[in-house]
Amino acid sequence: MTVLVMEATGIVKDLGHGAAQIRALKGVDLALKGGELTLLMGPSGSGKTTLLSILGCMLTPTEGAVRVRGDLISGKTPEDLARLRRENIGFVFQSYHLFPTLTAADNVRLALDVRGESGKAARDKSLAALARVGLSGKAGNFPNELSGGEQQRVAIARAVVGDASVILADEPSAALDSENGKAVMTILADIAKDACRSVLVVTHDPRLITFAGRIVHIEDGHIVREEVGGAGHKSDILKKIMSMSKRNAPLLCGLGLVLIAGVVVATAPGGDGISSAASAQQNDRRWLAVAPGRVEPLSGIIKVAAPAIGVVSKVLVKVNDTVFAGEPMILLNDDEIQSRYMAAETQAAMRRRLRDETTVTGKASDRRRAEDAIAEAETAVFDAQAAVDRAAMATRASGKPVAELAEARAALARAKDELGKRQAAFRGIDAPLPTPNEAQTISARGDVAFARVNLEKLRIRAPIDGTVLQLNINPGELVAPTAQQPLVLVANVSMLNVRAELDERDVAGIKVGQTASIRAAAFADREFAGTVTSIAPLVEPSRMSSRGSGNRNDVEAVEVVLRVTQPGLLTTGMKVDVYFSPDKAAGTKTGK
Repeated sequence: MTVLVMEATGIVKDLGHGAAQIRALKGVDLALKGGELTLLMGPSGSGKTTLLSILGCMLTPTEGAVRVRGDLISGKTPEDLARLRRENIGFVFQSYHLFPTLTAADNVRLALDVRGESGKAARDKSLAALARVGLSGKAGNFPNELSGGEQQRVAIARAVVGDASVILADEPSAALDSENGKAVMTILADIAKDACRSVLVVTHDPRLITFAGRIVHIEDGHIVREEVGGAGHKSDILKKIMSMSKRNAPLLCGLGLVLIAGVVVATAPGGDGISSAASAQQNDRRWLAVAPGRVEPLSGIIKVAAPAIGVVSKVLVKVNDTVFAGEPMILLNDDEIQSRYMAAETQAAMRRRLRDETTVTGKASDRRRAEDAIAEAETAVFDAQAAVDRAAMATRASGKPVAELAEARAALARAKDELGKRQAAFRGIDAPLPTPNEAQTISARGDVAFARVNLEKLRIRAPIDGTVLQLNINPGELVAPTAQQPLVLVANVSMLNVRAELDERDVAGIKVGQTASIRAAAFADREFAGTVTSIAPLVEPSRMSSRGSGNRNDVEAVEVVLRVTQPGLLTTGMKVDVYFSPDKAAGTKTGK
């Protein structure tokens, strides 16, 4: 008999306020049944994470109803919702969320401690959960002693140790390599065989289709279709694509479609990888080879997207501004998260006072002092980062360096160093497992850490020392995590590279350190000097767009990167042709 463990009907969720409000979910119906692993798939911004948060009772819907094992969640108090989550829902996230000062077994056991389960029975359950995910031999290891795949398996063990009816997994394999991702999904699929337990996995990864019993597709806040999963589903898709490609090869080439590892990828329309300069090579034997290329900054162009949904409160930089790594560039409204952070700090302080009413001695006392020292050091790092941000914003606003900025950055470095020392000291303490009161204090401090993480997501920072190339956002606009619509483009433009695609037939004569001449259509009477810095070890279909007609469209190319030693007037993004000289000297006349 199939058990309905969770049901959502007519779910509507509005985000933002006033003119910036958007409807993230638009009447979603979804039922999760026992014995089934369901994939929830859709593009960025389609509503996947919002729906997952509502199913996990972390967000309340604007309209609609959610039932967990028949129990309607609307109208419940925050305490009742917390109890419902503890007893019925297990969470697995991309970033693991393990406590660094607890062993693998203790991290799993925390899920039982917050439910009031303790003693040998809880310890045995934790070890059994670790054994289920293949980590019996790692129970005493701290998170920093585990690989990414092992940390994710600890997170899964924590999610299932309390016999949750529903496991909600948000991109559980995204941070893992192929082998570890497969291992994690195999474990989740095994858990889903339990007739009384359902697993829902949010993912972009088509490789996970083979593990699913059902695939639910969401787009623009709507469930658009459902499909049966499994290996046969993926095989059928590939057969259709291959059949279509055989019948319509010219059409697919014209559209710029390529089948890579079972995924259809769109390339630049008309891109055959050969420029008009390549044909000139046949009539000009001064050159070993000619290749199309594109100018790019030393760092490449880094696209900075929003890490969370939010409304932009301040844009602190403008195009052409120089920024340093970690400097805040955009601030999102943080009123709600600040309130949660203050509440979490208050709860942690209360839990600590209750814990301190019980006196401990010996190694247990050493452990308590070490945990308190780490918590204080974490607060010091958080406060030091806030001081750096204030000084950076003051410098940006005044247009000249603020004396406090250098000292604030030095203080942040010292705070991080001190935190590392205290964490290292804690690992040397061999103490008994925490008492229930201590476990609740640790859990409350985890809520503080989680709130700090969410606050940090509302500060969009410069990823490198570089220059702002483009801004695509204004105060008051609503943003969401999507790489397709970056908010800022940043690059180190102190030096330029050219990334060129060389026909595989010409690669034999090209070596690292070889000089080349670079020509751009914008400067027809000039040449710019460059030196080969790297040659890719892989031959691939060309992706550079063509500037001539009648060229071959089946070119296999090798990527070659050149450092522009005399950039002159070359600009980031400019299309160029690279002429590889048979001599050590580059071209004759260079651009000034």
